[in-house]
Amino acid sequence: MPDESVTTYLDLDLWCPQRGQPVLSAGIDLVDTRRLELAFRRSGPALARRLFGTGAAAVAADPAGAAGMFGVQESVVKLAGGLPAGGRLSDISFDRAGAQVTLTGAVGDWARRHGVDVVGGYRTLRPGLTVSWALALAGGAR
Repeated sequence: MPDESVTTYLDLDLWCPQRGQPVLSAGIDLVDTRRLELAFRRSGPALARRLFGTGAAAVAADPAGAAGMFGVQESVVKLAGGLPAGGRLSDISFDRAGAQVTLTGAVGDWARRHGVDVVGGYRTLRPGLTVSWALALAGGAR
């Protein structure tokens, strides 16, 4: 019997507006929010820029949001089987208002070659721990 709390957190009917598209690949990541905050403090704004590109300061200012976004990026890398040659984590951005993951650069090229759309999301499981996920759905532009 599935754990109802996990089912609630990862209910794809709520988080995946493209219902009906076959899932071709998936990635999931757990992020220790406190470790990420410490890394931002140690490295200053350079790490946030490397991870999040434009708008990095705003993302890094919200520890839970930064952990979720970083986790979505890591989840995309996992579903792709690794970061494509020339790819950067900043090529992966996530619209918190929806579930759409935007891929640019080498990562976007990978998605187009494979004909996938990518969606994702995250939830805080408890203070200091965030779960993030991403799905590669069939039907993307080739």
